[in-house]
Amino acid sequence: MNTLFIGQKIIHLLETDSTNNYAARLVKENKALEGLVIRADYQLEGKGQRNKIWESEKGKNLLCSVVLIPNFVDISHQFILNKAIAVAVLKTAKMICPRSFIKIKWPNDILMDNKKLAGILLEATINGSQIGSVIVGVGMNVNQRSLQVEGREAVSIAQELKKEIPIETVLQTFCKFLEVEYLKLKAGKYSQIDADYQQNLWKLNEIQLFETEGQAVQLKIKSVDENGLLVTENEQGETLKFKNGELVYLD
Repeated sequence: MNTLFIGQKIIHLLETDSTNNYAARLVKENKALEGLVIRADYQLEGKGQRNKIWESEKGKNLLCSVVLIPNFVDISHQFILNKAIAVAVLKTAKMICPRSFIKIKWPNDILMDNKKLAGILLEATINGSQIGSVIVGVGMNVNQRSLQVEGREAVSIAQELKKEIPIETVLQTFCKFLEVEYLKLKAGKYSQIDADYQQNLWKLNEIQLFETEGQAVQLKIKSVDENGLLVTENEQGETLKFKNGELVYLD
């Protein structure tokens, strides 16, 4: 692995409950150095955002978790870490599929040609005003051909490229981009990370139909703020902000 620390040690499991759970157990036992990658061919209880299940055929996709110790990030800025991870996954997909339309769907999905390619789940521990350990869970559709994710149409790299590629290649590419973005974060280059995230935000400055509190509303997507809130504009020109879970995309 051509990195300084991320992916220098990889634990490859044939099967586990979830790579995030496995990583969490190692962190709790003080057996996980920063940059440790847990990779599995199959997850019995793969997790997605808001307790959703991530389903994957055995040995077909990238299912991994990375242990980070971003104790230099104040909890008041914790969503910048989410942005950095999302940018790293986005750049991984763009490197492998350079001719494809790839965007970040708020808060942490990666879409290719408007179909779900990857999902991200961050699980953090907090020490006072600082972030302690963070387990970065990533699931990316690589070689699976039949896909459906929580009702949304999904896509894999193999479908896009019309050929299968080694999962190891995807993992190595992701580790390199993750390290680059993480080191930017450590250097305090928040504005660079934020700019990459905002510029690649799905449907930026477009009107999107959502459901909120049981009602359908049309909102223009303007940005994602430092707290992870989706900043929108309604038909009256008013600025409205929403937390993850307060809006459902109707598309």
